[in-house]
Amino acid sequence: MTITDSARNLLAGAIKGENTGGFNAFNKIDLGESGGSTDPSLNTLDSSITNNTPIVLDSITKSAHNQIEFYKAINGTTYSGYVIREVGIFDSAGTTMLLRIPIDPIGPLKTGKTYDIRIIIEVE
Repeated sequence: MTITDSARNLLAGAIKGENTGGFNAFNKIDLGESGGSTDPSLNTLDSSITNNTPIVLDSITKSAHNQIEFYKAINGTTYSGYVIREVGIFDSAGTTMLLRIPIDPIGPLKTGKTYDIRIIIEVE
């Protein structure tokens, strides 16, 4: 099965929040300290450092028609001492997780330092 280029572009736009028709944009991120679960039925991270309250992303950009970049600058003072091992992208209600990504550990986070998190996905 092949998805057409125009359908890929529409799907990427819907994820970003364009032309949603009532669909909640995926514009929040959550940060977790573990990253072992791959269960697609879960809608939370294994060990959220935000108490399962995803935070609004700083930016969402769409490039090359079907690529989307999610970006958030994390204030180390807010999450001092934590080690980020997974991130999740959530809808604007914070209740539906689009994806979860285990990452190489970042941290322990330090007071006074900013950490940039960029997630790039490609809708194929």
